[in-house]
Amino acid sequence: MDRTILHCDMNGFYASVELLDYPELKNKPMAVCGNPENRHGIILAKNQIAKNYGIVTAETLWQARKIPWRFSGFQVVPPHHDKYRYYSKLINQIYLRFTDMVEPFSVDESWLDVTASQNLFGTGREIADTIRKRSVFYAKIFLCYRHFLYRIPSQSWILCQLPIRLLERQNHHTQKCSRM
Repeated sequence: MDRTILHCDMNGFYASVELLDYPELKNKPMAVCGNPENRHGIILAKNQIAKNYGIVTAETLWQARKIPWRFSGFQVVPPHHDKYRYYSKLINQIYLRFTDMVEPFSVDESWLDVTASQNLFGTGREIADTIRKRSVFYAKIFLCYRHFLYRIPSQSWILCQLPIRLLERQNHHTQKCSRM
């Protein structure tokens, strides 16, 4: 029997989390980057504006700075892995509202087997759409019928790559999940 699997992948997750604390950077190219003085000046995540400037994940900060037009107004913030784990847990709590079969793959990716949930919440596409409507982070949600096939284009379909409203922002210490 085919399963209905959703693969949820948060785009630029570290950068999105940091923008909650640095809203003034929302419309500027920004990235989360390690400390270049400690030889950890690697870009871990960037927002869409920085991506449009050609900044890429895993690029070193010194490489990004070599091209001055790319660096105009570019802002860098340090990583806060405790915050990323915190928001990852909140996001997975939202997924657990739809199924108890949630498999976190990384801090910003999870698999959801929603096969048995469809009688309660609708099709895989409808569940993905509900998740999409409840998040403040950007995400890609893929639908597939086998856990390992989500990256094969003929076997999976991207359902959304839009801003989603999973969490209601108060501040990162008193974050609350939105109610369904």
